[in-house]
Amino acid sequence: MDKIHPWAEPICLPGTGPPVVLVHGLSGSPSEMRPLAEFLASHGYHVIAPLLPGHGTTLSDLQRTGWQDWYRAVAGVVHRAAAKEDGVMPVAVGLSTGALLALHGARQGLFSGVAALAAPMVFRHPVAEMAPLLQYMIRYLPKRKSLYHTELERISRRFAYDRQPTRSVAELLKLRRLVWRELPLITVPVLLVNSLADRQVHPVSAGKLAARLGDRVMEQVILYHSVHQVTLDIEKHLVEQAVLRLCQRVFGVEGRFENLHESGTPLE
Repeated sequence: MDKIHPWAEPICLPGTGPPVVLVHGLSGSPSEMRPLAEFLASHGYHVIAPLLPGHGTTLSDLQRTGWQDWYRAVAGVVHRAAAKEDGVMPVAVGLSTGALLALHGARQGLFSGVAALAAPMVFRHPVAEMAPLLQYMIRYLPKRKSLYHTELERISRRFAYDRQPTRSVAELLKLRRLVWRELPLITVPVLLVNSLADRQVHPVSAGKLAARLGDRVMEQVILYHSVHQVTLDIEKHLVEQAVLRLCQRVFGVEGRFENLHESGTPLE
């Protein structure tokens, strides 16, 4: 594996509160979760954002991984956190593909609550749905970003690949099919967040998830001006407050815990 880019390093912000695991999206990195991580850490939560296998290095590394590799990395972080937190089950916050991994983890009993941000149940561009076939003809799908989106990523110091391997998108679709079957079996509270301005995920995704989850949906937040990375854009404060409400409901506390660290540290 190639060297990890400095902007893509895992995040660990210790606190005296319960653990919260943040899971980034496909081809992204923990950097897209950093503002949310720092917000939760300011309330004393023990925040962990792992770097998924194949990410933060080169596209060739990503092509050699699949959704089960990504999930094993998340599960490994949870098991290590549980050992340190006296068995307390964390809340998971997943962005895009990270949301699918978090929902799958909830079905497996890893999480006590899930925030699914911009979960890709329906893509805006149908070409993504053709990835299982396209992977045998083309290696990469281009990313369609506005100048605003590109500048937002630069300012936020977000590390992400500039293309999506078709094989990786096909893996995402495998995971999505599994999660779709599992949704009625999830028993923990779920927060849903989607943006009408998301150019990658169609806003009907939230409605499909809500219908499938039923009364497990604790809250549904619709944003109007945010790009796909809702944790970075101008409505991120709404995302942060909604995630905090989920954590407070799951863990049964409303005060602040003690923040033990002011900046990110590498995962052990």
